[in-house]
Amino acid sequence: MLKAWSQLGGIISVSEAVAGYLREWWPRPGLSMPPVHVVHLSAFGCFGHGPFQDFGPSALKQLEQCCTPAYTTLANKPMPTGQDTPTKPTEAGTLADKLIAPANKTIPTRHGTQAQLAGAETAQQQQSQSAQQAGSCTEHRSAQPAPLPVLGVLKLTPEKGCSIVLALARHLRGCFNFLVVAGDPKVAEVLSPQPNVSVIEPQDDIGKVLSRVCLVLAPSLWFESWGMVVTEAMLRGLPCIISNAGGLPEAGLNVCPVCPVAPIEIPTDSEGTPIWTLRQYPKQDIGPWVMAIQQATQPNIFADLSRRCRQAACSFLMQGAQSELPGLLGWLQSLSG
Repeated sequence: MLKAWSQLGGIISVSEAVAGYLREWWPRPGLSMPPVHVVHLSAFGCFGHGPFQDFGPSALKQLEQCCTPAYTTLANKPMPTGQDTPTKPTEAGTLADKLIAPANKTIPTRHGTQAQLAGAETAQQQQSQSAQQAGSCTEHRSAQPAPLPVLGVLKLTPEKGCSIVLALARHLRGCFNFLVVAGDPKVAEVLSPQPNVSVIEPQDDIGKVLSRVCLVLAPSLWFESWGMVVTEAMLRGLPCIISNAGGLPEAGLNVCPVCPVAPIEIPTDSEGTPIWTLRQYPKQDIGPWVMAIQQATQPNIFADLSRRCRQAACSFLMQGAQSELPGLLGWLQSLSG
């Protein structure tokens, strides 16, 4: 494939992450790499042109009803800690085994194990308070308790972090409900028995799905070229908590919290071709995700995060239309010259 690609006049990449990946892995003796030009999806109108409804205020109201200091502790659930090792290379088993086997254990990564509130102006006192609350969930004790906040996960598959979502749903039961758009029927079979998880099929109107949640999770375990759902949510004032896989941090625009994951392991044959059937799903640490969710859903932090997410996404959209698309045309002309 690289031999064929080396004959191209140029390569258009949808993210700096993909461009960096190509530059890192391309070098081969005798194969020259064509010039790479990054043009984000916003330049092509992939997200529409707005105006986009702001769901931030309604999500904030939901959080204020459920997360006030007047709420009392429901359960004292300690943060998941400890260390385990990835599963040994074997033939891919049933999907249920793949989803349930990964536990909430720690696997060291070069990015560490603490969630990063990228660009968030979080005071040390707020972080300390969040850490103390990290192991507990709360419940309103009034006669008519407010509905639990809803966390959204869109187009979920095993590769996009279903094991993390399953572990979070179990750990945060009684604290949060989950709305999951399943990208795989077998994923729905595994998640549907969870009492705090609602599984729906993919929808034509993403706005209708996002209007039902207060926060979006994107816990992908493989290299994502971008993360369209992240942009879609941010445009509507909904913060996202994302993994550090591929272009997801870039899609978060230095605003969304980033959590480390242990990526899927895909062995290769003697010629370097990936053997997809032998892929392995390392066990994951959900501690950073729990911490990030509890931080981001504190009303004062959420309000600021929501505003900055929407502002950054709208600027991203405008930049794509006003500068990146003209820049692409100029780059193409330089290639033909």
